[in-house]
Amino acid sequence: MSASGTFTITIDLSQREGQGSGQGTLDDTITGICTGQSSTDYTFTVAGGINALTGNLTLGFGLATPGTGTTTETCPTSTSDHQFGFYSVAPIQVTLEAAYGASVQGNIGDTAYEITLA
Repeated sequence: MSASGTFTITIDLSQREGQGSGQGTLDDTITGICTGQSSTDYTFTVAGGINALTGNLTLGFGLATPGTGTTTETCPTSTSDHQFGFYSVAPIQVTLEAAYGASVQGNIGDTAYEITLA
């Protein structure tokens, strides 16, 4: 599986917090004796706040909607649907400098992520 996505958040500087949303695509590929491929579009919510003391931005990510996908698996003698569940391919919460171009990278299990402010 692989995924990509983007999000937008608007921060009210007088309140130091904001809300936003994101969208992405999760690609599932089955290889070997059986094969299959699918793409599932998903959306998620984002909330954020700026710490007045450090100037850091903390972002929180909601669960993906839908949270499941299906890939049709084709084998030499049969065909079946392979269902899978997933979360947004982003950390549940991340903190980074609240400045243009700031970025943070990391891993959650087998999932690597990178967030850059633009």
